[in-house]
Amino acid sequence: MSDTRRKGPLAIGELTQQLFGRAYGDRSRGGKHITKARVRGGSKEAGSDVEKGFLAARDTKTRKGCWRAINLAFEKGRALRAELRREPREITQFEHYCMSITNSTIRVYQALLRMEERFRGNVVPSYEMIAEWATVSRATVARALNALTSIGLLARLRRYVHTVTEDGARSEQTSNAYRVELPRMLLELLDRRKRPAPVPDDEAQRLQDRLEDEAWMLSRLSKADYIRETTTCKATAEALISLWNGICARDGVVA
Repeated sequence: MSDTRRKGPLAIGELTQQLFGRAYGDRSRGGKHITKARVRGGSKEAGSDVEKGFLAARDTKTRKGCWRAINLAFEKGRALRAELRREPREITQFEHYCMSITNSTIRVYQALLRMEERFRGNVVPSYEMIAEWATVSRATVARALNALTSIGLLARLRRYVHTVTEDGARSEQTSNAYRVELPRMLLELLDRRKRPAPVPDDEAQRLQDRLEDEAWMLSRLSKADYIRETTTCKATAEALISLWNGICARDGVVA
């Protein structure tokens, strides 16, 4: 039996990656190749059967469940911080994962959910693309992806591309593939939340549900509509939209 005391249990996303590798029998690629660039161990070739088996389109109900789950994890983490300030204690691994969910993590996950819907499950963005969609830094993206895979809200598959040129065969690391998930631990919390509340007229609960539903609807808006809905001053909103369109035109991307 392996010793997991030092690193803790495998994150669900990493475990999924290992299982897919074993199921399809692809060799893990590590070490330096002809490019002198390291291809990370466990990477799978882009376009391979492993990648096709990994990527899966989610329906609206699942995406909404994922959105509710990450907000629930954030809420639980915030409550834990307040509790620990009052009375410090040892926390579980799951509680640690919940406390790692921040506002920036939610923005990154929101971007991935939008990509999942737009690209029908074919989510293979670069860090830079995620950072642009979430309007965060690349370093924030890296931290958020680690937090999301640790708690099980995201599965990640590392990929490489293999080409043959006149200089020989080349293997290079490329962007990861991602799949949004509903982890069992958060799914159980969501199920408990659906049970009848002790007090029928729980205004706080109704408010939380309404905020979650509004956040879900906002996540489905275009950038321009999102700015209009979240900016109180109409003139400021239109100025921001004009600036955004200008940036998109400069970079040659669809606004």
